Amino acid sequence: MILAHDLCLVSETNRDPYASQQVADITGLEQIFLPTVNLVVWRRPRSLPVDVAALIGTQRRVMRVVSGSQLTPVTVRGALGLIASASLSADLYVLCDLFQTLTEASEIGIRLEVTDRQTCPKFHTDQVSLRLMVTYYGEGTQWSEAGFVHQAAVGDVLLAKGELWAETGGACVHRSPPIRPGKWRVLVTLDAVANG
Repeated sequence: MILAHDLCLVSETNRDPYASQQVADITGLEQIFLPTVNLVVWRRPRSLPVDVAALIGTQRRVMRVVSGSQLTPVTVRGALGLIASASLSADLYVLCDLFQTLTEASEIGIRLEVTDRQTCPKFHTDQVSLRLMVTYYGEGTQWSEAGFVHQAAVGDVLLAKGELWAETGGACVHRSPPIRPGKWRVLVTLDAVANG
């Protein structure tokens, strides 16, 4: 099964030994711990009930840290302030709780980005151990695998290994998607800030 639609051929000779995995539910995210997997894509329903409409139209980049031991829906919403709707805060709480369980992080870095620009146009890897990414509005994150570029859909949860993943190499190569003039994107990333 194809993870996302193929956009273009990157290289005929690029045969990466690491692969992405598509999963249907939250329990499948544990596949990220397999040594040959560098990205897990949890395909959530397209009818994700998260309201981000109020965020569109103003460039924003909010970065906050929340304590893993004091994680509640209230602390997540408080970290993002008034810009997060109740539905966005509730979904982010679920994802933060999940991410904290997977990483055992003592603190989680939350980045909320609202933009009408392609912020990371070049394919790259991240200087983190593990990053969770979800696009709530607009074009989803793109990743390169086996010579092809794939793209996440709105609501998909991407769990990607970075350069600091201790158990194996094979960090996920990805980028932000091109954005057409007049279009917007809302992206949230989660990072393990410190491990307990």
